[in-house]
Amino acid sequence: MRLRSVPLLLALAAAPGATAPAQTPASFSTTPRLTGYLQPRFQALGDTASFFLRRARFAVEGSITPWASYRAQVEMRTSGAAATPATSPLTLSATDLWIKLTHGAWGGTVGQFRVPFSLEALLSSTSLETTERSRIVNAAKRDIGVQAEWRLPDRVVLQGAVVNGEGPNRASNPDNRMAYFARALVTPVKGLDVGGAFEGYSDSAAVNAQGIYRAARWTARPLHGISAGPAVLRAGRRVQDDGRLRAIS
Repeated sequence: MRLRSVPLLLALAAAPGATAPAQTPASFSTTPRLTGYLQPRFQALGDTASFFLRRARFAVEGSITPWASYRAQVEMRTSGAAATPATSPLTLSATDLWIKLTHGAWGGTVGQFRVPFSLEALLSSTSLETTERSRIVNAAKRDIGVQAEWRLPDRVVLQGAVVNGEGPNRASNPDNRMAYFARALVTPVKGLDVGGAFEGYSDSAAVNAQGIYRAARWTARPLHGISAGPAVLRAGRRVQDDGRLRAIS
C-alpha cells in the first residue's frame, strides 16, 4: 500500500528561532514575549486515514539584561514520542530551556539547546517547506550542556559545544562521558552559505558537509554526512550504533 502524507502548517506566531536581544540600552526591554505555533498532519494509508497533532509549541522568551537572554519552550504532540503521562493521548516535553550571554561577536549558551551539527536540524520547523524534515534528518537534535559561538554577520559563524550526549530531558549522564560538537559556516557571496560540522561521542563520530542557497523565489540545500563508529561507516543514512539511533544529514 502506498503511504500519502499531507502536511499542514498553521502558524499562530512565527518563531523560527530565538532572536538576539537588542544590544543598545535604548531598545532594551525585560518584557517576556509569548510565542507559539500549531502543525497538524493528515495521513492516509490504503482505506484508512487519520489526523495527527504533529506538534504544538509554546514558548516564553526575553531578555534579563542587554547581554543576557532566555528561552523556555514546551511541545505537545499526538505522535512520535511516548505520552506523558502514559494514559494521556498527548506527549508533553520540553524542547528549549536555555540562557544565552552575548558580548559583541561572542555568545555563550547554557542549558538544553539544539546542538550545532546538521544545518536542516538547526532550522526551525516554521521555516521548513513541510512539517517533516528530510528522511536522513531524524529530528532537531537537542542536548544539555554549554555552547560558545563567534559570529561575523553575513560572513562567518563558528560554534562549539560540549554536552552530556544523552539527548534532551535527561537528568543524568550515566556513563559520565561528554559529546563534542563543532561547526563552521561561511558566506562567500550573498545568499550562499557553505560549511561543515563534526560530532564526537565516546563510541562514534560523524562529519557533515552543508550548504544552502537562498534566492528571491527558491531555496536549495544539499544533505550529506558520514558517520564512523564500531564497524560502521555509512553516508546519508541513519546509523544504529550501540542501541542508539542517530541521524546523519
